[in-house]
Amino acid sequence: MAEDEERKWVLVVGGSGYLGQHLLAALASAAGRLDVTFTHHSQAPPQPLLDALPSVRADLRSGDGFETIAASFGQVHVRIPTATPAEASI
Repeated sequence: MAEDEERKWVLVVGGSGYLGQHLLAALASAAGRLDVTFTHHSQAPPQPLLDALPSVRADLRSGDGFETIAASFGQVHVRIPTATPAEASI
């Protein structure tokens, strides 16, 4: 990556779920080119995931936690939604 090129910040919303965890594992290999952060709410993320990438506890329904994301990380370049409502059932 060129020195003057801005690093892209990727936010995975719902990173502790099944899809989010697999996506984060794939994105972790690009950590040299991307800054990756994820949110979690109802399901506790696995410890290796917490150790590898920054995360923020956030509630999609109330909006709690999203101010922390903006204050800590700034402008999101790519947002990938993988979260589902806690009461959703298939």
